[in-house]
Amino acid sequence: MKSPWRLLALVAPSKSKRVSLLLSAGAFVGVLACALSASAQTKMFFRNEPFPSPTPGTRIALNGKVEGIYKIRIQCPASVRGCDASRFAAFDRLTIVDSGRQYGVWVTLASKTQGYVLDNYIAVNIGPESHQFSGFPRIDTGMGPGGGRFSYITGEFDQPKGTFSGSVLDARTGFTYAVVGEKIHALGDLESAQQLSMPVEQILGTYRGKLIGHPGKLVVSMRPDKQIVGYFASDQTYLDTPTMTFSYHFGHWDPELGTLRLVFLNERFFSLGKLAFSVRRSPKGIVELSGVQFTTFAAGAATFTKVQDAP
Repeated sequence: MKSPWRLLALVAPSKSKRVSLLLSAGAFVGVLACALSASAQTKMFFRNEPFPSPTPGTRIALNGKVEGIYKIRIQCPASVRGCDASRFAAFDRLTIVDSGRQYGVWVTLASKTQGYVLDNYIAVNIGPESHQFSGFPRIDTGMGPGGGRFSYITGEFDQPKGTFSGSVLDARTGFTYAVVGEKIHALGDLESAQQLSMPVEQILGTYRGKLIGHPGKLVVSMRPDKQIVGYFASDQTYLDTPTMTFSYHFGHWDPELGTLRLVFLNERFFSLGKLAFSVRRSPKGIVELSGVQFTTFAAGAATFTKVQDAP
């Protein structure tokens, strides 16, 4: 089976596929234009217009330890008769990403076995506790059979146990299905590693290492407004272009926990992903990053060593 990351990253096409990809891209743009014109309230965030921020007011912050990717099962509640959850057997992944003020907290239901997204829940509400959430799809982002089916989702995480439980409402049948799962990767796991406090300026710079098995270079920098950003490019190239790249548009450095978190937009599936590290120093004082990247239905290890300070 091909790596799921080839579906998610910017991968250079072979020469024989360029024409068909261009035609497919043209068709996609046409469909997208129709969808946008059909709903004046829909605002697509992956161009120059940002997605609206969560409603101002008192906001309960998500417990960052539960962010991650979870293996899930959608099943019928024991008390409901006539319910059939077998049609959703392929949907086996839930991710939750907190982008702060950018897009709020984002929850995605997806299928690793089928390679597509069932539903995206954007700017979900957190509460009444920091490990609980509820929300509904803000745009029709589902793909494949059953995509865009669930009109409401609720859930809560048990961080010490690494489990998830919740429910989804299927508006087509009126059934409310139960969702249960356990973590594959959760960012709370990074905090058990060596913790190291240092100013953000010592984090910035160029790193060499591997991202989900691909050797390459990671650059971590800061915009004039103090927003951390990053960029990864693989060593492997095609026509002098890296075959795999990721752009991290915003990030957060927590000096107390010693964690660096970078968020990226997965435009293929209209979803968010996160690259998260535990930061440490080697015996020689060199900054090292060790963590995980996850989005939709894929996750993989990431390890880097700093080779140059920021200019």
